Amino acid sequence: MYKIEIDNKYKGYRYVVAFIRMGHRCGYVGVDKCNPLYGKSYTDKLPILKKADVANDEVGKRGIIPLLAAAHDEDEHLRPDAYFDVHGGLTYSSSEENCKYPIESELWWFGFDCSHYNDGKDLKQALEYGLIDEERYKRDQAFEDKFPTNGIMRSMEYVEQECKNLIDQIIKVSGNEIYYVFLDELRESGVTNMYGAVPYLKKEFPDLSHEQACSILAEWMLTFSERTKLNGYADQSGLAPAT
Repeated sequence: MYKIEIDNKYKGYRYVVAFIRMGHRCGYVGVDKCNPLYGKSYTDKLPILKKADVANDEVGKRGIIPLLAAAHDEDEHLRPDAYFDVHGGLTYSSSEENCKYPIESELWWFGFDCSHYNDGKDLKQALEYGLIDEERYKRDQAFEDKFPTNGIMRSMEYVEQECKNLIDQIIKVSGNEIYYVFLDELRESGVTNMYGAVPYLKKEFPDLSHEQACSILAEWMLTFSERTKLNGYADQSGLAPAT
């Protein structure tokens, strides 16, 4: 049992913060079918995740076990749980399409939990959310009082920020595909000449700055013909609306 505390979007990616009945929080980020991470497990070695890209990074908040395994592996590719720097490392990925956890969607989810060493519990919040009953609360709290871990209870705001940090890292390895799909659909709609697409891009992805939106649009224009393999258009960059 769990309660969804936050269900929001950041830079076009949906993320969820969930409070679990055991008294801790988990964070989840969903990727769509256009993303190269879609359908992958957090324990799969992936070509887009290269050791060289993070070789000089600090351990950060990653889980130590996946990092130790990667250090003794000669493969140049990494698993997501070793690559992405997020609280405790990734500990969850969807196992099937249209998975209903943590929420029903067509996204593929990656998640992390805040129940590691030095993490705390908030059993009172679990009781208030109706995830446990009074009897369970008293029993579990008595155990916590007898064997205190003195861990830090990770707040909703903390987990939300970790979700955003994970999204930023996913964007870095996935490229601008999520923006390109939107721009392709905008072009097909014929709503605007693509020279005027920046306001539409910023409205759809409000976290983008004006400079970022302009850069993404420029890159979309430069790669349009190659990506879509369209020929015969007077404007090969795709600036004009589809007709």
